[in-house]
Amino acid sequence: MTAPYQIFRKLPDNKFVWIENIDELQEARGRLDFLSTISDADYILFDPRERSVVTQPAKSA
Repeated sequence: MTAPYQIFRKLPDNKFVWIENIDELQEARGRLDFLSTISDADYILFDPRERSVVTQPAKSA
């Protein structure tokens, strides 16, 4: 069974690599925010049940 939310990192060739699965939306958003603060990479939060991107953190300038 797939966890409700999956975090992916965007690669330079516009492909994505899986980072981790997280069960709770609030926890997943917090993890996504944390990853975006420690790395210049782009991350997405994906809901496989809905087959859609839940959120993308805004990049700070």
